[in-house]
Amino acid sequence: MTLYANPDLPDSEKLAWLVLGRPATGVGAEAAVLQQAALALLTDKNGRGMDASLASALGLDDISLRGGTTLNSDGTTTQTTAISLGKRLSSKVYVAYEQSLNSAVGAVSLFYEVSRRLTVRAQAGQESALDLIFTVQHD
Repeated sequence: MTLYANPDLPDSEKLAWLVLGRPATGVGAEAAVLQQAALALLTDKNGRGMDASLASALGLDDISLRGGTTLNSDGTTTQTTAISLGKRLSSKVYVAYEQSLNSAVGAVSLFYEVSRRLTVRAQAGQESALDLIFTVQHD
């Protein structure tokens, strides 16, 4: 699918005009609405996302687009968008690569499920980390 505007605009602005009927401010709830609209536009007639078809064609388990807010050192916030590619290597090991679309920042994460409740995550990138994730499910 290709979005068209005359005069030409960035795709994010074209989508904002299509969904909101006006330019987007690029923050908060509007950004979330635009991301959901973009995913809906990329869903086929069977309800299967284009991202799932693409992931399958590339031999991956997951392709997703994520947005968020980053707190800068000067106290301001920046909207961030990243694409994430993931592959399950075994029943206990999952590898993911995330690349920011706003900058040249990327990260590789390895998830190892020690038990049903405990997962170890090792991350390498601009910030490297080793995390223990303890999960408690409740209804």
